[in-house]
Order: sequence, then structure tokens, then C-alpha cells
Amino acid sequence: MSNSTVIDCVCDCKRFVDAIFCFVFLLIPLAVVITSAIFYYQLIYKPKQDLAKREQMNVDDETLSLQGKEEGRQSEESGNRRRRGLELEETVLKQRQEYDEMEENRSKRISEEEGKMKDLVDEQKKQIEELEKEVKRREKTIAKYESTIHQMRRRTLDLRDQLRFHQNPSEYLDYADRPSLIRSIATEATGSSAAKRPVNGMAVVEKSLFVIHSLSSEIEVYDLTTFALTDQFPVPMVTDPMDMTSCAGTSCIFVLGRVDPSGKSSRILRMEAHGSLILDWFSGGNSGRLSTHEARTVVCLLIERMVVCEFSDDGRLLHTVRLSPEACLNNPLHAIKVNDFHVVLSHGHSQEDHHRVCLLSVDGGGVLRDCSELTKRRLLPDDRFDNPICVVGGRRGSVLVADRDNRRIVLLNSSLKYERILIEAERGPFTDHDSIPTDTFPERICFDETGHQLVVAVNGFSPDRGRQDGRILVFDLRL
Repeated sequence: MSNSTVIDCVCDCKRFVDAIFCFVFLLIPLAVVITSAIFYYQLIYKPKQDLAKREQMNVDDETLSLQGKEEGRQSEESGNRRRRGLELEETVLKQRQEYDEMEENRSKRISEEEGKMKDLVDEQKKQIEELEKEVKRREKTIAKYESTIHQMRRRTLDLRDQLRFHQNPSEYLDYADRPSLIRSIATEATGSSAAKRPVNGMAVVEKSLFVIHSLSSEIEVYDLTTFALTDQFPVPMVTDPMDMTSCAGTSCIFVLGRVDPSGKSSRILRMEAHGSLILDWFSGGNSGRLSTHEARTVVCLLIERMVVCEFSDDGRLLHTVRLSPEACLNNPLHAIKVNDFHVVLSHGHSQEDHHRVCLLSVDGGGVLRDCSELTKRRLLPDDRFDNPICVVGGRRGSVLVADRDNRRIVLLNSSLKYERILIEAERGPFTDHDSIPTDTFPERICFDETGHQLVVAVNGFSPDRGRQDGRILVFDLRL
């Protein structure tokens, strides 16, 4: 073997030993680390883990114990609630049974009471029927007595009239055949144009004549001796006066007028002769006419309601007369009360209406007597009433009628029979007596306090402006 080969072997062995030495040198620290890790795990980490597990097991045991206790408490409470629910259900069931028993008892009591009430009602019905029969019997008796009293009263009135006639016959003289015109008064109220306003109402108190016009709130006062204008005063509240009258028992005037601009309501005003308002009250309608009776009562005809209302002078409604539809009392115009039992009514406006003056009963409103034709003038073309707009009671039960469209004043007797035409329009150039001008229409009439003068309100008419130019005519009725 050569030297180079030996050297090479020696070098290889040296390198091998160096390699082993390096490996061992590197393996010793690794072994130390591994050993340290094993010791740390066995001596420190594992005991800690075991301790943590034991503590967790203790906590879990306590938690399970608490859960068991909570579940026991909840089950106990649930049992208590079920027991209380059962007890409550038993209580409710008992109460329902008691309520059902009470309802049953109450139903029995109600049925018993209903039976008693039914028996009582039946008994009361029988008593009412007996009372109604008794009332009807007494009503028949009262009607007989009233009829007898009425006949006796009429007889008394006739005897009183005859006695007064014998005591003072001058007061019961007939009216003049041709009443003379004393004075023609042109009233003062003017409208929007130059024409005078039409007269809507008149009233006489002592020696004064009160005049009111359409759409005017002023009352004019004239002296019936001198015929001069003596006073003017306003009417409160009223915007459109419709009528005016006075009562013989008082020194007052009564005005009927609309107070609502829409014209849907009207009031009756009682005023002193010098113009102060005493009181007012609702008429019951929106359009009508007024008159008075000797017993200090105010008679108001409500045109649209077909009713005649009787008021006391302090505004109390005393009586109502409803106009019977079967009597064909279309378009009523004026009504006056002639005695305690009868009303005289005029009606008729259009061509289709009956134009009549009728005597009505205050009880039923039916027509007892009427007058529509002037039978004594049957040969003349104007022998029928045409718009009899105003009526007034005269001497010995007579009735004067303002026959508007025929332009005349007609006299009827106490039986509403035609007597004669008292005043009429001019008939031509040969008219030899005072009369109503042909261009005017009589619309209101009244007497003075003596009954010797007839005051007639006449109004003109224009197709363009309608009613206008109101005037007052005063006639002397004495023979």
C-alpha cells in the first residue's frame, strides 16, 4: 500500500470523526431541550392542566347542582300554578253556576212581572176604553149644551142689537147710497224712483190715521179732522211691513212685517200710538194679514200655511183655525173674526181660483156660507168678485169687501148676501158722484172711530214697476 493511500484513509477517518463529533455536539443541545420540555410538561404544565380540569369539574358539578335545584324550584312553582289554576277554574265554574242560577231566577221574575204588567195594561186598556166611551158621551152632551148656548148667545146678540137700535137708532142707520169723497191724501213715502210707495196697511186710533207702506220702515200719522201729516216714526226690526191694524179696546197699533232679509219669518209688533214698542212675537209664518176683534184679540191669517191664528194682545196664541182643503179655499187674502164662533174669510187670486167671501166655523174651518156672485147684478159682466183683497165688519153684522180688480167696495149683509155696491170706479164722463179713480185699485179699508167715515187705501199699478203711488181716500158714509 502506498503512502498516498494511507494518507487518504487517515483523512477520511479524520473527516468521519469530525462529522461524528459535530453530530454529537449538535445532538447534545437538542437532547437538553427535549429533556427540558419533557420535564416542564411533566412537572409544571400537566399538573396545571389537571388542576384546571378538577376545578372545571367542580364548577360543572356546582352548575349541575344549581340547575337541578332551579329545575326543582320551577317544577314546584309550575305545580303550584297548576293547582292555583285548577282552584281558579273551580271558582269560575262555581260563579258561572251561581250566575246561571241568578239569570234563571231573574228571567223567571221578569216573566212573572211581564205577566203582571200585561194583566195591568189589559186592565188599564179596559179602563181607558171605558173612559173614552164616557168622554165621547160627555162630548156629545157638551156639544148639545154648546149648541144650545150658541143659539142662546145668538139670540142674546140679536136682542142686544134690537135694544141698542131702539135706544139709539141713529147709530144703526144705513150707509149712504153714494158716499161722498171728503179728502184724497197723497202719502209721503217714496221709493227708489220718483213714484210713491204702495200702501200696505192702515189703522185708526181715536182721531189719528196710521199708514205704512211696502218696503218702508216708517209709519205716517195723519189727523182725520184736518187730514194733515202730524207725525212720522220708525218701526223697529221690520224691513217689509205687510199689514197693520188697531184694536178698539186699546190705544195701540199692531204691525205685521218681515224681519228676516230672506223673507222667511215675520213678527207681530204691538206699539204705542206715539211709536214706542211694547212687545213683539213670532207670527208663525212668513206672509199674512192682520185684523182685530172687539175682545182685544189679534187675528193673523198665515197665507202659506192656510191657518188663521188668534192671539191675545200680549202675544199668547189663543186659537188656531185650519182652513179645510176640501173647501177649496185657495189663496186666502184676508180674515176677520165676526163673533166668538165664526170667521169671515176672503180668498181667490189667480184665474183658476174661486173668488169668494166665506163664513167659516172656528172649530173646523169649513165653509158655512159664502158669496161669490152679486146676484142682483147678474146682467152685468162684473157680477163676480175678482181678488177680494180686504174685508171689514160694518153695522149690524154687515161686511164691506174691497173687490180689488173690479175697483169697488161691495156691501154684504150679516148673511153674506149681496146688498149693493157702495163705492165703485169711475164709469165715464157722465159719472155724477165721487168714486175710485180708474187708474188705482182699492187694497185696504177701515172705519174711523165713529163709523161714519170709510178710509180706503188705493194703489196704482205699472207693468214695469208693479204696485206704486199709494193714496188714501176718505168717504163720508152718512145719509
